[in-house]
Amino acid sequence: GVLSGVVAAAPTAAPKPTAAAPTAAAPTAAPQPTPMTSMGSVRLGAYPGYKPGIITKGNVVVTEKSGSSPSVLTVTYDFTGVKAAQGGLHIHTGTSCNDAANVGGHYWLPSTATDPWLVTNWAAVNGKASGTFDVSAGLTLSQVMGRAVVVHDGAGARIACGVIMDGENAKATADIFTYPGYTGTTAIRGSVQVDKDTAGMQRLTYDITGAVPSSSAGLHIHTGTSCADAAKVGGHFWTPSTSPDPWGANTMYTADANGVGKGTFSLTSGYTTNQVVGRAVVLHEGGSPRVGCGVICSHAKMSAYPGYQGSLSVYGSVRVGYAEDGNVEVGYSLGGLEASAVGQVHIHAGMDCANSGGHYWNSKNGTVADPWTKANYPMNSNAAGVALGSFTVPAFGYELGAAFGHAVVVHSSDGTRIACGVLSGVVAAAPTAAPKPTAAAPTAAAPTAAPQPTPMTSMGSVRLGAYPGYKPGIITKGNVVVTEKSGSSPSVLTVTYDFTGVKAAQGGLHIHTGTSCNDAANVGGHYWLPSTATDPWLVTNWAAVNGKASGTFDVSAGLTLSQVMGRAVVVHDGAGARIACGVIMDGENAKATADIFTYPGYTGTTAIRGSVQVDKDTAGMQRLTYDITGAVPSSSAGLHIHTGTSCADAAKVGGHFWTPSTSPDPWGANTMYTADANGVGKGTFSLTSGYTTNQVVGRAVVLHEGGSPRVGCGVICSHAKMSAYPGYQGSLSVYGSVRVGYAEDGNVEVGYSLGGLEASAVGQVHIHAGMDCANSGGHYWNSKNGTVADPWTKANYPMNSNAAGVALGSFTVPAFGYELGAAFGHAVVVHSSDGTRIACGVLSGVVAAAPTAAPKPTAAPKPTAAAPTTAAPTGAGNKCSQLTDIKDNCEENYSTYCGVQYANFGEKFCKRTCCLKNCYGTCDSVSGAPERTSSFVNLAAVLAVGVLFP
Repeated sequence: GVLSGVVAAAPTAAPKPTAAAPTAAAPTAAPQPTPMTSMGSVRLGAYPGYKPGIITKGNVVVTEKSGSSPSVLTVTYDFTGVKAAQGGLHIHTGTSCNDAANVGGHYWLPSTATDPWLVTNWAAVNGKASGTFDVSAGLTLSQVMGRAVVVHDGAGARIACGVIMDGENAKATADIFTYPGYTGTTAIRGSVQVDKDTAGMQRLTYDITGAVPSSSAGLHIHTGTSCADAAKVGGHFWTPSTSPDPWGANTMYTADANGVGKGTFSLTSGYTTNQVVGRAVVLHEGGSPRVGCGVICSHAKMSAYPGYQGSLSVYGSVRVGYAEDGNVEVGYSLGGLEASAVGQVHIHAGMDCANSGGHYWNSKNGTVADPWTKANYPMNSNAAGVALGSFTVPAFGYELGAAFGHAVVVHSSDGTRIACGVLSGVVAAAPTAAPKPTAAAPTAAAPTAAPQPTPMTSMGSVRLGAYPGYKPGIITKGNVVVTEKSGSSPSVLTVTYDFTGVKAAQGGLHIHTGTSCNDAANVGGHYWLPSTATDPWLVTNWAAVNGKASGTFDVSAGLTLSQVMGRAVVVHDGAGARIACGVIMDGENAKATADIFTYPGYTGTTAIRGSVQVDKDTAGMQRLTYDITGAVPSSSAGLHIHTGTSCADAAKVGGHFWTPSTSPDPWGANTMYTADANGVGKGTFSLTSGYTTNQVVGRAVVLHEGGSPRVGCGVICSHAKMSAYPGYQGSLSVYGSVRVGYAEDGNVEVGYSLGGLEASAVGQVHIHAGMDCANSGGHYWNSKNGTVADPWTKANYPMNSNAAGVALGSFTVPAFGYELGAAFGHAVVVHSSDGTRIACGVLSGVVAAAPTAAPKPTAAPKPTAAAPTTAAPTGAGNKCSQLTDIKDNCEENYSTYCGVQYANFGEKFCKRTCCLKNCYGTCDSVSGAPERTSSFVNLAAVLAVGVLFP
């Protein structure tokens, strides 16, 4: 299922797709007959022939607007894996997504009318598109059933496709993920649907990506009911009456040259569709290794709840299956609900709707408290009364099969039971509890080597990477912070964690004796003192929801913070395997780091991820430390800092960055990364580039592969070390750092690792306009290229501290409007829950002459009177003196610095006032040359005589 979106107004000001010219409206072939339904449902897969850099996946629902004449269709969408901020979404004339030749063009009637699909766009934030729109295409819902829906990227290219199917009678589907224990390079993803063909045979329809290019291999239903453990997958599932085994040469998928496979086949297995629900689907590759696995989900078709007499008439279905993290997932595609309301959907204990009973979960293996609350799992409907979404239920506590045959109940916003359906699948004799993570066996506590000396600090910071030798099915990445509990004796450590890429609901998190994560032999075992005591790390676990782990715990390990500095932190999965590792470093003096993503425009198969840190080694040379996954196995290739300041455009990355005094180019045979047989690389090297660490902040880091294609890129982030805000007299003593860099979606990202805050409170952290903490000024953003309204609000970017006063997290600021370099040298201010400025630091990096606006996909609105109300900064004279034309600086920044004046006196007054207050000079209206003033007293005099009102 997919999450519902908020109904947008008509897409005004949305640009038309640049490459989606009008196409023939007349259908080229009639769709297959479809049962009458109130909802058309689309499951998206890759467009035929398209090789995705990232996979666009999700759902689209089409309904007919009640009472509309002529008919108006409502299209609701929710999918992930897009790079642009918006793109086209259209119904096409074709009836298949298996071949690009069969997809056709836009579908509307009459064909002489203007194409209505030129202005129907999806909108996305951070790679996730969710929303709804209406379209008058001259078509009813029944006329579009069986037609293809196409998703275009920002440039108009077709990237995803799916056929509109009956949304009330959903097919049994298995979402395909990596096979348990598989360590090869194939990363197959997609879905397999199971139903009955016209001859009554079992039909499997597959839509996959990431397969071995130009290959065919087996696709089978197996006896097992889980993909969490290879031992539980079993062999082929068929009845003896169909002997010999029907899962052979005719039950295979075929992938094209891009590794994308779409197709269907039928067989006689001796089982009905209902009998295969809950069974494992396995995909092989050449030579027969199992590379993909998914469990066939269960569906419940909704109808009115017995005895309900209200006005709502709910239709659609609820789907229960497994998410990639191994938890049971509930997805819903429902219509006929209240408009723009928050309801609920739950699995109930009863086995039919007339006797649905109460909520159903395993209190012994899940949670004692009922997890089925609106606070945990709200269901949001849009203005059309449609709800699309999904959520995982870690506290369900049973394996999937235990849900089969149970009632699913839909509740309205006031809790009334309004609809119900029974989940498909053969009812098991007794529910089976889902396995819980097991504790790792205790290991030697004595350290094997002393850590390197570390400066005294109040915070230890860990940046996680893959555990040495571990080949992740998904990448565990994020941060851990270690602090010492104030006043504790003996010492108690507080461990705060925030990371993604885990499959289980919980697993171990421990400090180990080792001092390196480059070699598994050096990580060691659990670290505690005295070694004769009981190992305290056996009960320290992370907890995750939907693959994201975030939380905190205390541990009494007999160690102080200084004793654990330089030690390894290890993350275990739910079964105890070591999956991620990082070394505890000084959290107050963070290293300059580049997060590595795919190189712009690269279309190969290598999907490199990780980080590169830059600092100075003991000899004073520039040192680069890399921690990457997804590289070509058993390879070495170049790793270089480049002149460019962006990874959004290959044209902006530039060449190697070094000064002439170090000629020849030092970025050569000695500046390379090395990856192991799993494509994981960890290591370090030094060189003399002629630049300091501060001078490379904001530059692009590029990773190559054999033959020298550029496959990875990241921009070195900026850091600000926090100290007390000038003049602050309160009781808080904030420490830690704030990091500003680029997120994978290209937006500026602010990350924070802070201690000494209020306990369990919601504060804020912002970039300010001033260039030092004594003159930090107001909030900093580009109102011409970002948003007119100040984006730096608590509602947009809250910073939550835990009970220990530690805050660890990050957020992106799409409305910042400048490229990263514009933030260098600016003050970062931390606010307490009441807004008081309690801490401040200045971002590293060489201050640019003038800020550069980040490119936006659409035109930004012009400034209005609702400009920021923050105080104008002072102390920016040095910045302005670097400009050749101060007038340009005023043009760029007047609305940021002078919002109130602009609102009261107009644009020209504000521009000139900005020059006086920010640059200590006026802008001549003819030449633009600065007319110097010595102080703000002169400003008052100038205003008094009306010089600024020519």
